[in-house]
Amino acid sequence: MQKSLTVGIVGGGISGLASAYYLAQKAAASKLPHLKILLFERSPRFGGWIRTDQLGPKYDNHVFELGARTLRLQSGNTSLSKHSAINTLQLLEQLKIFDDQFCPIEKSAPANKNKLIYYKQNLVNLNDLSLMFGGKPLRYPPFVYALYEYFSKQGRVKVQDESIRSFIYRRFGDILGEEIVEYLLDPLLKGVYAGDVSKLSAKSVLKKIFELEQTHGSVINGIMKSRQARKTEDPTNLLFNDLNLKDYSHILSKYAIYYLKDGMEKLTSTLVDHLQTLPNVELKPKQLLQRIDFSDDHVSICTRSNEKFAVDHVISALPAYELANLLDDTQHNVLRSRLNRIAFVNMLVINLLYRKEDIYPKEAFGYLIPTREHSHLLGVLFDTCVRHKVDKQKHGSQLTVMMGGAWFDELRLGELTEDQIMNIVTKELKKQMNLDEKPAVYSVARLNKSIPNYNVGHQDVLDDIYALIRRDKLPLTLVGNSYRGIGVNDIIYDARVEMEYLNLNSKTTQQKFFCFISDRMYVSLIVSTIVLVFITGGLTADCPSSPSKWCESKEVAQACNVTEQCQTYVWKTRASGERVNLSIYYETLCPDCRQFISTQVWNAYQSILDIVNITFVPYGNTRELYRPETKLYQYYCQHGAEECYGNLIHACVINFYPQTEQHMPFIYCTETTDGEMESVATECAQKTTIDYDQITACTHSRLGNQLQHAYAVQTESLQPPHQYVPWITLNGEHTEDMQKQAEKDLIGLVCKSYKGSDPPSQCVKNL
Repeated sequence: MQKSLTVGIVGGGISGLASAYYLAQKAAASKLPHLKILLFERSPRFGGWIRTDQLGPKYDNHVFELGARTLRLQSGNTSLSKHSAINTLQLLEQLKIFDDQFCPIEKSAPANKNKLIYYKQNLVNLNDLSLMFGGKPLRYPPFVYALYEYFSKQGRVKVQDESIRSFIYRRFGDILGEEIVEYLLDPLLKGVYAGDVSKLSAKSVLKKIFELEQTHGSVINGIMKSRQARKTEDPTNLLFNDLNLKDYSHILSKYAIYYLKDGMEKLTSTLVDHLQTLPNVELKPKQLLQRIDFSDDHVSICTRSNEKFAVDHVISALPAYELANLLDDTQHNVLRSRLNRIAFVNMLVINLLYRKEDIYPKEAFGYLIPTREHSHLLGVLFDTCVRHKVDKQKHGSQLTVMMGGAWFDELRLGELTEDQIMNIVTKELKKQMNLDEKPAVYSVARLNKSIPNYNVGHQDVLDDIYALIRRDKLPLTLVGNSYRGIGVNDIIYDARVEMEYLNLNSKTTQQKFFCFISDRMYVSLIVSTIVLVFITGGLTADCPSSPSKWCESKEVAQACNVTEQCQTYVWKTRASGERVNLSIYYETLCPDCRQFISTQVWNAYQSILDIVNITFVPYGNTRELYRPETKLYQYYCQHGAEECYGNLIHACVINFYPQTEQHMPFIYCTETTDGEMESVATECAQKTTIDYDQITACTHSRLGNQLQHAYAVQTESLQPPHQYVPWITLNGEHTEDMQKQAEKDLIGLVCKSYKGSDPPSQCVKNL
């Protein structure tokens, strides 16, 4: 009988609710038939920052939103996937509230088209056609900025990360960069992150733009090249076959944003109602957690009322700093410190309802305020303009004012009373909108540490966090806005992805694998033969079932159809047992991997190849999921779809050109050439006499998929488990000292490890 499993989800906001929903779906599909889900929330209500206050009949049933109020139908630069928007639409349909609640705004509507900023005591429409010819707030037409960035050679440098301000100034120069930053990006990013462009990370916030610039040396050049080159598939596209853009084309083509008729809390309350009907889900409100204890065989979630819940896996939907406070400061002090490095800002959200109609100076979504205007406000939303479908039947006008963010402490907003806050709001609205009207009703919400800011180094912090979780083998999954996206669409989609990848039986799988390859000398052989067995459909009658015996003799190898693999990976090594075995676990787009391969490994290849066997394992921090409906593995790469495709190309090249002398020049070429992976690989194949038609066929075949799976198995079997990439092993061993020496002087490390006679001259020099 299968052992029952319990998952504890801590945090009952939208990410926790979505995680419970998708995990319950997974259990219902019989993937986890004995799964129990516990959802812990500290407050009496679920939903987190998504909250809708109903004003009632006295105020024409207007609503005040304390958190998100609209959702976008078009995924932008910062979104996790182009499918995140339609994933939320699908969720509304599954919860049976789409038909009643979905209120879309047409692309042509003023609430979508008109986006204003407050510029030198005037409201300027950023979508005004006159801006195409130069004018406030930009002094030149947009094409001038594009041409400058395209042709400018200045600032074309490789950087690990930098602030958005630094990135724009580097690419556009001081004069043009100042205009773009101060009057475009500064106010626009205030509307998303309430953050400071001098601190926000270009790599994490402007992810696609930053990657294009780093790859092609220019943002504009990168955009042009990406349109011309082969379009790689979204790494999560195949993960959910039900997310078909064509199914929602009639909505996506006509509408830009939407809201829910009864407010955004309708989504979270409906999720709660649905989860309460499921027998394997238990909602636990008013649970103040004290700590989470990880032991070898289970996890304990402990409350301040001295209750203890034993679970097999924890899904944290808490803000990063709250999770840090629940971890043991002795066992997990490094993980705690990394979680606490993710910055959060405080917000004030002021909702106002006026009796007067048409208080807006212009129909629009609202306006944002550049920092240089020295206002206490971040921006103002014109709620009635947005909610026109329902609210046009109501009387009055609504505004939402945002304050604080990265400037909360500087402006000492935490010290102000509600009356003082309202005095500031009234004066600012008078100045900016010429609004003298007093609100009929208002609310002031203090949202402490409500919005994460992905500041410079955010991706490095995430890499450290995930590496520490892997190193300590913690049964812990992270979801929520602290990590990979702050929009509601992204948060829901991220929860779905994480639940799909969640493997609660991973320990059992690993134990079986370790028994299977107890003799580590045969790891490289098995990588190749897994694919071979898949192609041939099984072993012949004379072939032993144990892979460790496949190379015992040439007769056995022939019976198993692995003669070439035995010759390459086993017999050659036995004949030259003095050679050092170096394995490199890497990702094709990892900057550190590219640096290591193009310098240390390439130098070793050119100097001491006769004493070292170099094995490349292109997988790294990729995640793998088996799709039974297609009998294929789906891959989710750290640096996106381009990296998954690059890993696949490398796997195919190594398979068809197994000798180091054959594939090393190609790997070196691709790791030292910038550009779209398809065009780079094609160019490098021509330079290194690789038959790229053969490689392309491999990348589109089951063989390529199985090659990737073989590398996944090899990487996941590492002991100790890899914590970062590049990760090297020498004769099957890995230590931190060995890693540091390899990164500094790989030739010296190999020479020191070589125990044979007649060392090459390069080794003599290093002695």
